Amino acid sequence: MSEDSALQRKLIREKAARQEAEQLLEQKSLELYRLNQKLSVALTHLELKSEYDISKLEFNHQVDHALIQFGSAFLSHTLDDRLLNRLLD
Repeated sequence: MSEDSALQRKLIREKAARQEAEQLLEQKSLELYRLNQKLSVALTHLELKSEYDISKLEFNHQVDHALIQFGSAFLSHTLDDRLLNRLLD
């Protein structure tokens, strides 16, 4: 009977250990899922910011180019309506 009792206690301990391991696994899985969701949101935010920054840089480049053209034309020619219209196009 003592051997049966020892086996029964061992079985109970193993079952409790398995349940504890399953709970820990579930907890860590949920934690990883939530962290992955946060990373996904952060990545989306970063991608949008990058797109905005690229658009801003492209716009600044276009403005710089237009100003350089205007400055060059202004220094080399007299200012007339045709030159102003070309600048604004």
